[in-house]
Order: sequence, then C-alpha cells, then structure tokens
Amino acid sequence: MFDPVHLGHLQAAHLARERCGLDEVRLVPCGQPVHRPAAVTPAAERCAMVALAAAAEPWLLLDSRECDSDAPSRTWTTLQSLKAEQPDCDLYCILGMDAFLSLPSWYRWRELFDLAHLVVIRRPESGGSTEEPGEELAAACAGRWVQAGEPMPAGPAGAVILVPQASRPLSSTEVREALRQGREVDGLLPVAVANYIHAQHLYQQNGVRI
Repeated sequence: MFDPVHLGHLQAAHLARERCGLDEVRLVPCGQPVHRPAAVTPAAERCAMVALAAAAEPWLLLDSRECDSDAPSRTWTTLQSLKAEQPDCDLYCILGMDAFLSLPSWYRWRELFDLAHLVVIRRPESGGSTEEPGEELAAACAGRWVQAGEPMPAGPAGAVILVPQASRPLSSTEVREALRQGREVDGLLPVAVANYIHAQHLYQQNGVRI
C-alpha cells in the first residue's frame, strides 16, 4: 500500500537488491486492494511520496501501474504485465513474511512461481513468534527454498528466497499513528516524505487533517 512509504520499505528494497543482485527495484503502490481495507490516503499522494522516497537512489523506481488501473490490484496481473514488457528479464517479487504466509488466498497464487522468484523479508527472531507456512503453502514451496548464505537460483523464476531483516519491522499503521499523535517521525520516514506529509497535511486526528 505504501500508506505512507517508510524506512522499513526502503530497508527491504536494499536487502533484496543486495541479496539478489538486482539492477532495479520497483515500488508498486496498491491501487484497489483485494485482501485489505482501502488506503487512508489517495493513490496520487501515495505515488508522490513513493517517488520522493525513490529519488535518492538511481536503482529505485516508482511503478504506478496498479494505481493507474481501474481493475483490482493483483500481483499475478502486475507480474504478467511486467513480463510482457520485459520478457528477457528475471523478475523478483519482494514481500514481507505476513504477505507471504497469506499467499494461498491470493489470485492465481500458484502461477506466481512461474512468473518470478519470491523474495521474502523475514523478521528477526522473536520469542513466541510463528512464521511457518501452512500445509498448502509449505507443499507448494517444497524444493524452492533458498536460505540466507545459499547460492542464488540459476533459473528465471520459482525460488523462494528468504532474506533476514536486521532490525525490527516497521508498519505504515505505526507511522500513521505517530503522525496522528504528533510524535517525532525521525527514523521512521525519509526526510522528503516527512516534509511532503506535513506540507500536504496528510493523515488526520479527530477527523481534521494535521
């Protein structure tokens, strides 16, 4: 969703690029979510914030195709579109562990393995946390796992590459709550994004834009 884009998103992009040797990483804001509530902030403003966050890195790009479309936002559709545009490129789909564990509820999810490698950003180990896939997902991923330190897959798609995250995860919900409460967001947002949010009075408290 990138509502708003924050430093946790950028850290995930850096980790995936370094681990997988990616030429570029595209940030794709969700236009019309299927599995979660609608975004708090309009698509145009979320895209503007992503563009600002990406501007500091030449390999990081905004891809607004999901927001530009009237259709529901589905990863299968987006990957199909990217593959049609760049048929000779290997695609890597970066997602957090929570999203990965929910994969069996996604549209045509088994076909994602035919289109891209899945790069799963794994949270630091914490007591009592469970990050194991259910039976259906585990069966689909059998033989696909690439753990930290193992060589990258030779094929163009189909692997599930686990990338450990060094610091605790950060959520957009947490950032929005900090903004609503007027707390400092240093260490949560890129400076350009924080400045945009304050200039545009984004996110609200008691129904009033702050």
